[in-house]
Amino acid sequence: MNLNEFARGFRDFGHFIANIVNFVLLLLVFAIAIGPVSLINKAAKKHFLDFKNKSCDSYYDDIAFENKKMEDYYNQF
Repeated sequence: MNLNEFARGFRDFGHFIANIVNFVLLLLVFAIAIGPVSLINKAAKKHFLDFKNKSCDSYYDDIAFENKKMEDYYNQF
């Protein structure tokens, strides 16, 4: 057995284990965090992104610049 074949076998085994671990971790994150939050928001009919009411090609909201004072733009944060 060649040393390069041995190293390639270990590398392939490492990739295989990494794929399994990544799948399990992402599944846990989804099941614990993302899934329940999504179900709660659907039950409460909360929509964070308002895509359904847009009739134009852009998702940017229009801003009325005339209504703000110039001092408000200096202290945005």
